[in-house]
Amino acid sequence: MNIKSENLLNEIEKRKDDLIDLTQKLIRIPTLNPPGNNYLEICEFLKQRMEKVGLRQN
Repeated sequence: MNIKSENLLNEIEKRKDDLIDLTQKLIRIPTLNPPGNNYLEICEFLKQRMEKVGLRQN
């Protein structure tokens, strides 16, 4: 395994609990398609998460 792969796996391991929490929150929002219910809810959730880590929307 190269150093980049090791670094990536280490970061994933360090953030495992947060990644599990994020996944659980995402799958709790019922966004079945069709009809696309709750689409805006998941968009807002993701927007807030992205802003929290310093990403901006255009």
